[in-house]
Amino acid sequence: MKRFFTWLIGVLLTAVVLVGATVAWFYYETDNREMPAPQVSAGGEELQMTRYDWYQPVLFGVAYKPFSHGAHPVRRVAAPGGALGLEVEEAQGLTARVDIQKNGKTLFTGTPEDLLAYRFPAAGEYLCTVTLTAEKKPGKGYGALQYGFTAVVSEAPVVELSAEKAAQGSVVALRVSGLLGEAPVSAQCELGTVNFTQKEGAYIAYLPIAYHREVGEYDIQVQAGSFFGTAVLQVVGGDFERVELPAELPASEGDAAQFRNKIWPLYDTAGEAPLWAGRFLQPVVGAVSAPYGAHCYRPGGGRSRHSGVDILAPAGTPVACPAGGTVVFAGSLGLTGNTVVVEHGLGLKTYYYYMQDLYVSPGDQVQAGQQLGTVGTTGLWNDEGGASHLHYEVKIGNQSIDPEPLERGEGGLFAY
Repeated sequence: MKRFFTWLIGVLLTAVVLVGATVAWFYYETDNREMPAPQVSAGGEELQMTRYDWYQPVLFGVAYKPFSHGAHPVRRVAAPGGALGLEVEEAQGLTARVDIQKNGKTLFTGTPEDLLAYRFPAAGEYLCTVTLTAEKKPGKGYGALQYGFTAVVSEAPVVELSAEKAAQGSVVALRVSGLLGEAPVSAQCELGTVNFTQKEGAYIAYLPIAYHREVGEYDIQVQAGSFFGTAVLQVVGGDFERVELPAELPASEGDAAQFRNKIWPLYDTAGEAPLWAGRFLQPVVGAVSAPYGAHCYRPGGGRSRHSGVDILAPAGTPVACPAGGTVVFAGSLGLTGNTVVVEHGLGLKTYYYYMQDLYVSPGDQVQAGQQLGTVGTTGLWNDEGGASHLHYEVKIGNQSIDPEPLERGEGGLFAY
């Protein structure tokens, strides 16, 4: 029995030696050729890997062989306006993180997607590091790969419009990019109040071209700190229909004053960020009896322009919110009956008149497709000659725009 145990121990020791020798041989032969090498570029220039700490599996993960290399980044990348244009390709299974430092202080840490909204505080040189990390998994290599470079940032402001020519009733986006620091951006023009929001490191605003805006050129003056810029927009005429409408009932001075006191102050309010996403819905499905901007003719020679859209629908038909927003008014007015106003951000609002039932209250957060109420005949209503309909308006500030392009997802609201 003693001989057997001696033999067994010898066999086990031999096996251990053989396994150890096999592992040692594979460990020696393992190199870092299987280490991933994603393509990383900034400012249109391909970056070189400046450091890695990688562990390559040996014999499917029996052991891991470390590989390390480090070098100071030497690549300098021009970033006018702070636009790095960072791209990471072929990085499957790796998590990317970007760090930006200046004088040993970390200014930014986040994903490449987060970097799109980052604005450098001033011109100068910044140490940037892109770190790609793979977590340890059985039989897989893991570790961190770094691409370091110096971003040479200079201010390069650009003022641009989504269109140089726009028709009455449309919307044009104004974009100001390449600004550094935190100086507030403002703009002045005759088209209306300009409210900016930040998106991907730039400032965006939406300019309404109302149906009655005179044809011609309009200068848009932009200021941010010591920067002054200008854009020129050419307004062209729109194609508006002629419609015959029933005679209007006269509005009392009290009803008119109530409307001014309740609704007009809303023109000067604006949410800080867009709440809509994608194209707008039509609040009621039905035939349009009076389109936006129409030349309206009434019995007795009355003439006017139509600032909204009249959509024919039976009383009680649900009225849906066309896009996300916040209810800023819901109540009864002598002039427009049961009325709802929804703020969609940056002063873009939708208005709903003559409703029967109201299902929302001021302050409610509403989503696209959510029911606001029902079609009705409340307010100053000609129930002898008029058909039941929803009067629907879209305004930026106090300037009305055509809802139809919004329902197609076209125009300046969707440009940037």
